[in-house]
Amino acid sequence: NIVIENKYHLSSTKVLAGICALLKIDENRISELLTQIMDFIKLRFKNMLLDQGVRYDIIDSVLQNTDVSDDLFDLYLKIMAMKNFVTKAEAADLIQASVRVNNLCSKLENENIISERLLQAPAEQELYKQVILVDKEIIPALVKYDYATVLQLAEKMTVSVNKFFDDVMVMDKDEAIKNNRLALLSQVRGIVNAVGNLSLLVG
Repeated sequence: NIVIENKYHLSSTKVLAGICALLKIDENRISELLTQIMDFIKLRFKNMLLDQGVRYDIIDSVLQNTDVSDDLFDLYLKIMAMKNFVTKAEAADLIQASVRVNNLCSKLENENIISERLLQAPAEQELYKQVILVDKEIIPALVKYDYATVLQLAEKMTVSVNKFFDDVMVMDKDEAIKNNRLALLSQVRGIVNAVGNLSLLVG
């Protein structure tokens, strides 16, 4: 509560590591200890939000995201932005797009660099252009912790993503084309899930 009420942006892990150093805790135990403490803190954090009436799936969408932060106020801002986002009429389409993207990205064995030369279908070329455009627009909003804007920008992806799935066979028999399309979807996933994993929202 103190961190959130005072809007402190800080790395919980670094703070705890500093405390461990002051207490002269065995370095071999610190990593395991930090994991246990952070798990406890996040559980308390989740319970606090649940008591405030925040849906469990909204909390989980942020806390279980791929690159979850250890900055509790940052997590709080993301959860509040997500809470407001799901009330919008446009949210359902982006959530559905995220589910489809995440399902296919699970088939991605290695992270690959997108090759423009291998983007053959008009729908995948358009999606790639949209990724480049939105990615540039999102960065300033992320830096400002403006997650409402991040989600609003992510909504721009919906039409292109749906068109891509309608027109393009992702799992092409050509391995290079398939991997390139999966790499493109991985970039899309990074944008639509920049605030939280939308595919974890239950409705």
